[in-house]
Amino acid sequence: MFRTIESHRVGVPGMFGEGESMWYAVTRYMETHYYHVTVELDGRERRGRYALMVDDERLLQRVLVTQSDDAYVKSIQVVTPGHMNGSGDWKMEPLEYALVGHDAHDCSVSVLTVGSGLVYHTARDEAFDVSSLADRTLIFQPSMIRPNAD
Repeated sequence: MFRTIESHRVGVPGMFGEGESMWYAVTRYMETHYYHVTVELDGRERRGRYALMVDDERLLQRVLVTQSDDAYVKSIQVVTPGHMNGSGDWKMEPLEYALVGHDAHDCSVSVLTVGSGLVYHTARDEAFDVSSLADRTLIFQPSMIRPNAD
């Protein structure tokens, strides 16, 4: 999850729209992965791009399912902590596939394939095997990205 600090707020609550606030910074204390989603706005009233940082696969799935001609996903990067990607530091890479399932202990596990072909997972078991996951749900695959119309 992301954490905000009131002194980092821009303006006053609601000045950017009902229920919305802008922030100079957000904080992340948990060393878990998240998604950096680029959304294209192509409506008559609003055009441009914005970045949406998503901390949860179900929310990412909802973003993908609710795309429209006016607001659609252009790209998804996954940001992984060093213990997950093996580098010792945070890394942002293009996401190719994401799925969730349950391991032998009925714990939820995320499995992420990045552009280089590497596969990361959130399982605590060192001997984790992706094929052992039960109740697999595909969250993302490349066909869910709108073809580039630029």
